Amino acid sequence: MRKTLFASAALCAFSGAAMASPSVDVFGTLDLAVRQVNSDPGSLTTVGTNGASTSKIGIRADDDLGGGWKGNAWLEAQVDPAAGAAGGSNGTATVFWNRRSTASLLGPFGEVRLGRDYVPTFSAMADFDPFNTNGVGNSLNLINQDSLGSGVVTQTRANNAVSYFLPEKLGGFYGNVMLTRSGGLPGQKYTGARFGYANGPLKLQAALGQTETATSSTPKFKQSNVAVSYNIGVARLVSFVNVNEYDVKKATVYMLGAFVPVGADEIHVAFLNRKSSGGGTDANGANQFTLGYLHNFTKDTTVYANMGRLSNSGGSNFTQTGGPAAGSRTGFGSTGIEIGYRRFF
Repeated sequence: MRKTLFASAALCAFSGAAMASPSVDVFGTLDLAVRQVNSDPGSLTTVGTNGASTSKIGIRADDDLGGGWKGNAWLEAQVDPAAGAAGGSNGTATVFWNRRSTASLLGPFGEVRLGRDYVPTFSAMADFDPFNTNGVGNSLNLINQDSLGSGVVTQTRANNAVSYFLPEKLGGFYGNVMLTRSGGLPGQKYTGARFGYANGPLKLQAALGQTETATSSTPKFKQSNVAVSYNIGVARLVSFVNVNEYDVKKATVYMLGAFVPVGADEIHVAFLNRKSSGGGTDANGANQFTLGYLHNFTKDTTVYANMGRLSNSGGSNFTQTGGPAAGSRTGFGSTGIEIGYRRFF
């Protein structure tokens, strides 16, 4: 009798575990800052967002399917808490789940992921930029503000994507590939891959991708980058080189930076240089230097201050994030400063 009861209880427990509901989490970030950007001769002061991290809200669900298999669903939207509105760039502000909307199946083979997601070539900036591609002086100021006239919208994310990620526990090696369909829209058919190695203090990564532009017969927008970071104890040193190419035009951006821990706090520093060539752009260039300090009250609550200076040369007209529109002005300087508050939840 006891054996029968024990077997019945064990069977019920196993059935309950097998039919357990997936875990569902709501998460997000609120990041607000008082920001002033002076772009000779204009200036703009705002209460803005995304100074240290992107403000967002998301829902993710994980389901243990047994046998080493898992299912995942992920919906993530950018928000603008300064205005209580949806946020986004490249025309995505009106698309609610504009950051990530994916469903995936994970197993011993790795992960197959479908939907809107980061493109592989964006990871060098996202993973190695000391300012997390946010704030007045982030690296995208010299990269994503200019698509070389190609009109592509795939420098950060892509729609209609099919991605494959290598499995974990490969001795430090990682990587993913992505293929997308354009949905009949120009500048959205992307193909790319990244591969890297992370072990101890060292991390290396390389990525490349290309996007079809107006038609299959027009030149493709191509992006490639290599990145490295090394933790020397007192600081984590980071560097990347990103190259964008379209038709005869080419833009190369070099970045050197560091994350410096100060107890529970952090100092971030980065220097970027952009060189252009082809199509009458040989005289165009820009430099940017940014310094930031983060005070972490807890792992979830941070106050920060960032200051950046960007200098254009030739026909370049890049600006610090949140600055006034440059219009037709070229060769000017842009200085930004912000003091902000970030809260993870």
